[in-house]
Amino acid sequence: MSDIARIFTVVIFIVQYAAGVEITSWMTDMLSSVNSKRAKQNLVPLCYNAKVIAAAVTHNEDMVKEDFLDHTGSDGSDPGDRLVRKEYDWNSYGENVAWGQISVQEVMKAWMKSDGHKANILNDSVVHFGAAWDVSTNYWTQVFGRSGNSDDVCISTGTIPTLKEVGEGCDKKSECQSNKCKNGVCKKKKTKKKDGKSCNKDSKCISNNCYGKKKCRPFTCLDKKVPCEKNSDCCSLKCSRKRSTCNK
Repeated sequence: MSDIARIFTVVIFIVQYAAGVEITSWMTDMLSSVNSKRAKQNLVPLCYNAKVIAAAVTHNEDMVKEDFLDHTGSDGSDPGDRLVRKEYDWNSYGENVAWGQISVQEVMKAWMKSDGHKANILNDSVVHFGAAWDVSTNYWTQVFGRSGNSDDVCISTGTIPTLKEVGEGCDKKSECQSNKCKNGVCKKKKTKKKDGKSCNKDSKCISNNCYGKKKCRPFTCLDKKVPCEKNSDCCSLKCSRKRSTCNK
């Protein structure tokens, strides 16, 4: 059995209460499902982190209260902002949201059919995970992260290897806290750009979506000629008031 398989086996059976956060049965199912998808790609399994869970819960409750589905919160915050507010020192993050699915199996199936959501689940730049589900309205949020602070740890033991600090020796990038290994040494990695910032390729953006090789945009943004309500709905950031569709 591979090291990743052994680690994944530990994750499946963990149901615990740690750092003041209860890991309920559906959360265990969610993490197991995420890590089963990652295991098929030989990716290191994720673990729950209390701060990342808190960020997921905060955004999910906001969507329920204000009745919307978006990565931008009702206060204008993005996923990175919400992680920072929970004192999570991120250098990489991702977020999936959904509405209407009635089970972990159903929502995971929907996310895995979407290229953007699937990319978040299979992102090799993250190690921590958080999830939230409002059972009464079926709003869902997943948050993924990698922290530059060694104090940001798993709330479950034995789920991921200890990550190395900048300057320590490495054989591959997944061994490093920064997710960058060069010439056998963990190096500091440049922070990816937020939505709206200029870019020339997908890898420069946190969302991995450099729209038109000009601006970082969420995977959930709408393409041209698709019905819209506001500029932020569109990848081009232009929603025609006359036609109510996204322009170029």
